[in-house]
Amino acid sequence: MKRTALLATLLSFSAVTHSQTGSRSSSDILHRMQMLNTAGTVLYLAAHPDDENTRLISYLANERLLRTAYLSLTHGEGGQNLIGSEQGEALGVLRTQELLAARRTDGGEQYFAGAADFGYSKNPGETLGKWDREKVLGEIVLIIRRLKPDVIVCRFPTTGEGGHGHHTASAMLALEAFDAAADKNKYPEQLTYFSTWQCRRVFWNTFNFSSGNTIGPGQYTLDVGGFNPLQGKSYGEIAAESRSMHKSQGFGAARQRGTSIEYFRLLKGDSTGNDLFSSIDLSLSRFTEFGKTSRMISECFDQFKPSEPHRSIPALAKVLRNLRSIKDDDAAVRHWKTRKIKECEDLMRDCAGLWTEITAPRSTSVEGEKLNLKVSVLNRSAAPAKLKHVSVGSVRFSPDVPLAANQTFTLSEAVEIKKTASRDNISFNYSAYAGKKAVPPHVAATFVIEIEGESILFEEDLIYKRSDPVKGEVVEPFYIIPPVDIRFNEDVYVINNEQKTIGIIIKANADNVKGVVRTSVTKGWKISSRDSAFEIGRAGEELSYTVSVSSGNEKKGELQAAAIVNGTLHNSSLEFLTYDHIPRQLIQRPASAKLADPSLKPGSVKIAYVEGAGDAVPACLKQAGYSVTTITEGQIATEKLRDYDAVVTGIRAFNVHDHLHKKMNVLLEFVKQGGNLIVQYNTNSRVGPLAFTPGPYPFTISRQRVTDEHANVEFHAPAHPALNSPNRIGPEDFEGWVQERGIYFAKDIDPKYQKILRMSDPGESPEDGSLIIAPYGKGNFVYTGLAFFRQLPAGVPGAYRLFANLLELPEAANHDRAD
Repeated sequence: MKRTALLATLLSFSAVTHSQTGSRSSSDILHRMQMLNTAGTVLYLAAHPDDENTRLISYLANERLLRTAYLSLTHGEGGQNLIGSEQGEALGVLRTQELLAARRTDGGEQYFAGAADFGYSKNPGETLGKWDREKVLGEIVLIIRRLKPDVIVCRFPTTGEGGHGHHTASAMLALEAFDAAADKNKYPEQLTYFSTWQCRRVFWNTFNFSSGNTIGPGQYTLDVGGFNPLQGKSYGEIAAESRSMHKSQGFGAARQRGTSIEYFRLLKGDSTGNDLFSSIDLSLSRFTEFGKTSRMISECFDQFKPSEPHRSIPALAKVLRNLRSIKDDDAAVRHWKTRKIKECEDLMRDCAGLWTEITAPRSTSVEGEKLNLKVSVLNRSAAPAKLKHVSVGSVRFSPDVPLAANQTFTLSEAVEIKKTASRDNISFNYSAYAGKKAVPPHVAATFVIEIEGESILFEEDLIYKRSDPVKGEVVEPFYIIPPVDIRFNEDVYVINNEQKTIGIIIKANADNVKGVVRTSVTKGWKISSRDSAFEIGRAGEELSYTVSVSSGNEKKGELQAAAIVNGTLHNSSLEFLTYDHIPRQLIQRPASAKLADPSLKPGSVKIAYVEGAGDAVPACLKQAGYSVTTITEGQIATEKLRDYDAVVTGIRAFNVHDHLHKKMNVLLEFVKQGGNLIVQYNTNSRVGPLAFTPGPYPFTISRQRVTDEHANVEFHAPAHPALNSPNRIGPEDFEGWVQERGIYFAKDIDPKYQKILRMSDPGESPEDGSLIIAPYGKGNFVYTGLAFFRQLPAGVPGAYRLFANLLELPEAANHDRAD
């Protein structure tokens, strides 16, 4: 690995434990003062956001006062989304921020590796075949060498009980990394920055999930259900609040109180007594160099006055001076010295009630633009303090002014906005491993404040603040954006053997933007366009530009657009992710649109669509030429559905809409009168469990799936209209599928249903519940676990052709029963 690549990897491991400060309560200060005297670290390790055990993390961080970190090998971009339409990279950004929010809640730290979440994997062989094994292993080794954990805890075992191949692979790599981190011959380029490190033990945190009970006799136990009087909560309550940050996955959890036993099995390392940390000294005095420091910290704790925390500052300053004077020839001493200095500085800041902030007049800016930035510093105590310097990039202000008690110092200056590294910019670094520049960098400012004769440096991100009439003060990150934003009206265009005019929107993000628009298309497609000059006078204004595209000899392609401004090519399409439980995120994608030519001939079919969770299918069907109306609860009535030929329910619609359970009789009456009802996959799990069958005859929804998007597909009922009319479906229609064939297939299927397809992952028995159809009255009921919700937005022509056949099933289709 080259030096620059390693530095990029180091940046990608950024962690968030620090938000806008200055509002620490005395109980929180006291709690962290206790932590100042500990020197133990636990690394929890698993595959995805939401895999972590928040009960254990809450307990270790707040009761045992250990540095507790969770390493997620992926960013969760291959999962599903219960609260919005984001998929793929955008979902990874959302789930990344949810993990960071969880750690801010439970007191842990969050780290990431660069493994790709490519969707559900049934075994570790497939997982490690798709991951860059050596790269991911090196990232785990790097985080071990950086954090120097005493104990590693895996959420899953190496033996497969965790189900998901990513889960098993995470444990396998953890055990390899346990040895590799201590080996100077493994990843020697890392030793420029960190020393080798030998952890003491690796445990598997066993569980009793729906997939199985792995708790057994002889395992280590730990009661994590205690109560923390400084926080006024039990660890089960803190854990539930943390777990509930995983909203996109539907992991809201109820607060738990009282005894809660966790179980562990030793996987590697030295033997232990009755505790995970037996024979491990977790106090700062484990190092002789910190003996005096430890005693001084204890005195700080004993003398602390909750009503006057600033009175502890002189004692903390002595601790800080002592820490700074310690010789750190030993790598472990140097590691803890650096950390304890930062902890002590933060405590001094919080005891003084210092508030530091830098704000911009808006949330975005183009690089090179000058903005009036406002610096605010407030000393909310009687402790003497002085603001020495404030720096934003290369611009430095040196007011050197005393900070009087409860007097806000403000400074407003015009600053040229330039890109700088950001402390907490996880999402930006997440995108780097995928080879896409998804999130622009933030701007960071540093403050140097003198307290009790000690200069302390603090860093804050530049932010934007606004007042909302309902939410009150809203704080948003500040982003640097390109001078133009280019986007298509749709994410996918269906051509259907015709020439289609496609609109492109160019938005200026600065005043007086001049440039040239340039478009390109996949080889084999035809485009009638030329470079076109544009000029936009004011920021925020838009221009429209059109091109005509036809498919030529290809069925699938991509259209790209870019703008050349001042000799620089910009091809960014910007999108904001706005949810109340995470900071506002800005996704920056290449400006492109998928192209598909399924050669459909849509008839006069009118579709009523019930949207599910994160559903882009309606827009895709409209692109294909169908008349689609999104309907709500009040429109699901017998007399109103008579205007439609087909009703389609989106993914997990029955999980997220309680009213659909009550409307099933109306929907079946629609089928009986000659309509086609297509129910896309639902789950039968703790997230919206289904206590009924969403069809006319019995079947159950399983967790069976085919994860290999290239898996062979057999036609179980080759003469059925679903495979023949109006489109003749062949093997070629299952080419180019993405991520998976399908999920949550039907099982225990009543004989009245026809099983249309048969497919399987390598080495497994065929599954025949991906698409089942039953005639009912004059119409047809369809349940499908096929991943149309991924294929249609990806522009897969065969998926459009098959879905069209389902929409246009003839009355009471009942052909070629191959059961």
